[in-house]
Order: sequence, then structure tokens, then C-alpha cells
Amino acid sequence: MFNTFSLLKNRSLTKDQEKQFHELLETYSHSRQGQWIGEIPFHQFEIKWCDAMTAERGIMGAYVPWLGRKVFLMPNEQPLITGMPDTWPEVIASTLVHELRHAWQYQKNKILYVICCLPGIRQLTLEKDARNVTKHARIFF
Repeated sequence: MFNTFSLLKNRSLTKDQEKQFHELLETYSHSRQGQWIGEIPFHQFEIKWCDAMTAERGIMGAYVPWLGRKVFLMPNEQPLITGMPDTWPEVIASTLVHELRHAWQYQKNKILYVICCLPGIRQLTLEKDARNVTKHARIFF
């Protein structure tokens, strides 16, 4: 079972991965669909790999407001090939955008965000919006 405590099993990105994510987000922020991301301080978010997230569990990312400016992402389950560039940040960038959309939603109206987190309501409000943003981000990346 995956819950908020599962996020404690995390680790930092490498400097190269962090740089890759920031470059991807910066480029995305200049696109028509990505302009909203400039409304949040996305460079100030700490991105962490969460080893409790796996493809088998179906959880690829998380943003939890009470943990501050942190986004947790599923790490690459495939070993890196020596000498080859790490392409995983490009693959999972749309998930990062999805989670940053939740941070944007929270920033816009904290009380409404908390109300919309209720089961049943979340899928029709927060997740519907984030899925639409993710769809465009997948095409972009």
C-alpha cells in the first residue's frame, strides 16, 4: 500500500538530473500551454526520487502541500548504460508537470484545494485539470 509515509523513502537527484529538469521546465514555461508554470516558483521546488513508486504500483509522482516545495517522482527502473545519457528526466517530465499543476492549484486557492481533495471530488476537479495539462505536456516533451 502506498501512502504519504511512503514518500519518506526518497533520494536526491544528481546535479545533472536536476539541471535537466530545470532546463525542460524552463523551455516548457515558454510554450503556450506551459505559461501557467511561470506563476509558481518552479525552480525552487525540490525534486526527489521516491523508491516506493513503481510502474507496478501505478504511482509515478506526488505533490503533498504540507511537505513544502517538494515533488516526488518514480525513479527509472532500468539500469543506466555506462556512457549513455540519462533520458529518464525527459520521459517523466510530463509527470513532473502534472504534480507542479497541483502545486499551482494549491497556490491559487488553498481552501478550495483542500476541499477538492475529498474522495470523489478530486477526480472531477483537481485530477481532471492536471490530466489535461499532462496531455499537452506529453506532446510537448
